[in-house]
Amino acid sequence: MLNIDKTSIVPFFQPIVCVDTCDIFGYEVLGRYCSEAKIQSLGEFFHNPAICFQDKVQVDRVIRFKALEMIKELDTQAKFFINIQPEWLMPFADQEKIMPTIEQLDKCNINGEKIIIEICEDSFTDINILLELVKRYRDAGCKIAIDDVGAGFSNLERIAVLSPDYLKISAGFINRSKSHHILESIGGFCSKSGVNLVLEEVEDINQLQMGLDAGVRYLQGYFFAVPQPDIIEKTSCSPKVEQGLEQYWNRKQQSLQRHIQRSDSMNSLVNNIVNEAKTRYSTSSPNNYVRHLFPYLPDYCTRIYICDHHGVQLTPNYTRNQNEWLEKPEYIGRNWCWRPYFFRLVAEAQRTGRGVLSESYLDLESRKSIHTFIFSVNGNLFLFIDCCYSGIGGSALDE
Repeated sequence: MLNIDKTSIVPFFQPIVCVDTCDIFGYEVLGRYCSEAKIQSLGEFFHNPAICFQDKVQVDRVIRFKALEMIKELDTQAKFFINIQPEWLMPFADQEKIMPTIEQLDKCNINGEKIIIEICEDSFTDINILLELVKRYRDAGCKIAIDDVGAGFSNLERIAVLSPDYLKISAGFINRSKSHHILESIGGFCSKSGVNLVLEEVEDINQLQMGLDAGVRYLQGYFFAVPQPDIIEKTSCSPKVEQGLEQYWNRKQQSLQRHIQRSDSMNSLVNNIVNEAKTRYSTSSPNNYVRHLFPYLPDYCTRIYICDHHGVQLTPNYTRNQNEWLEKPEYIGRNWCWRPYFFRLVAEAQRTGRGVLSESYLDLESRKSIHTFIFSVNGNLFLFIDCCYSGIGGSALDE
């Protein structure tokens, strides 16, 4: 049995802020061991494989129950995220006995709606049993959060089956993967699935910006506040959130202006050379039409081709290689209507009579960040010009 002084185990609370209100939305309950010498996190304790299952459960319940005793005395509308390892719930599977946390909620007369049960689904192999256990918390009024999304064998299919109310993903994980696109993808999944996304371990304003770009609504981390033994004033973190939003607005405004300038520049350029091409070549010979544009295109224009309004490519890919254009006829006949930007931008180009510049995306061949400019030659033919603006102003996030 673990030799540990239970009176020294103390729940700490780390704020979780809401972007749209700039206030504290809730708190994650964390465990600390407080001795005369220092305050220690219990994270290493719970992740130590040498410590037996029963001892971890014992300490975890001390933290949870002490936290619930404190919560019942608080006059706050805040939510409280409580960590529970799914494997610790196995003794209650297929059993009618009430689970300890639910029993403690009843004893403390705490409305289950104040509690968000935070689990790591990747540590549980039988998803059907986990579903049954999660349902008991939901029946008690609690919401469900899945933690450590992206770690272990966590996958969106298992997450979709559990239908959580919140997903938590670490800013540290995104930094280690070196791709904010992962966060954007999870943000897209959450927005379409009605799930709230929480970015945790936020340590600086750049990570806050990364979360805002992905549509994250809730943020947590040392950038806002360290875990502490009491809850803090609701507006304590507001200046940091407001600072982040102001910087975000300024950056996006600059990015938008840059995008408009680039689009206007491409329209001015292409309008002139397309009008000249029309006087010399029929659109029935699109290859000659495209070749006419080569001498006029700036260095950032790296690829050019023509598609019909169904997305079928009618010309080769012409790709810039230093001072010459390489012809790749194998692209003739390929259909690009599946690309996310295709229908919206083709329709906009038709409606407005102007070329439209896409948002940036990673090109599958060059692995560079590019924008595609789409220009309506006539009602059926569309000119596609891929532009690589890397290094021409702006930050990596905006390219």
